[in-house]
Amino acid sequence: DGKIETLKLQDVVGFLIFAPSFSSGPIGRYQSFLEESEKKVCREEYIEKYLLPGIKKIALGMTYKFALAFMISEYVMARYEHLSVKGAIAYMYAYTLYLFFDFAGYSLMAVGTGYLMGIRLPDNFNKPFLARNMKEFWERWHISLSTWFNDFVFSRFVLNNTRNGLFKSPKKAARWAYLVTMLVMGFWHGLYFHYILYGLYQGVLLVLTDIWVKSKTYRKVKKMKYYNGVSRVICFHMIAFGMLIFSGFVIEN
Repeated sequence: DGKIETLKLQDVVGFLIFAPSFSSGPIGRYQSFLEESEKKVCREEYIEKYLLPGIKKIALGMTYKFALAFMISEYVMARYEHLSVKGAIAYMYAYTLYLFFDFAGYSLMAVGTGYLMGIRLPDNFNKPFLARNMKEFWERWHISLSTWFNDFVFSRFVLNNTRNGLFKSPKKAARWAYLVTMLVMGFWHGLYFHYILYGLYQGVLLVLTDIWVKSKTYRKVKKMKYYNGVSRVICFHMIAFGMLIFSGFVIEN
């Protein structure tokens, strides 16, 4: 796109070996990494804006992963190794919370480690279970992955296929782009049926969400007193069912 005009070997190597991002943290961007790595920071600023926030993020991440995620896995999920229909429902809630605390936990530790090294990485989660619809959920969950797919798959699919005339309506192009993007993300997680099914599930939900938020009914309903609370409950269950698919569960008789 012409945004990166020159590539220096030392910068590229530095970006590629920056472990907090590539090992388990949020997906880093080359330009952001360069801006952070070239920034001169005095001692006082480092302590206030890097060291202390980094320590807090690492501590919170350790609590999430090694306390909360561990307890959910050890004391709840372990009870449902063989799933009945009733057990699958309990496992669905437990796995959803486990995945959040585990994933958000090690993401926080990676981000915090980056801060200690003088590189501020973007936060990867923003209260995802408070989302009122699935589009909002993907703005809050694994944010760095969502924005990466938005920039490199979704936006390019819409732009290219609108320009070449495959879709006359940007709205139709966007809805097909949701399906394609989430399917690609399913494959990105791994070549397993449950990941691909999860991607298709998320794509369909995003299409339905787009139809819903652009409807006249939505414009009326969203002004109602209990809309936010009810929509968050419904959205959480859509999320949780998707996580159950993602887990690759098998119900046994």
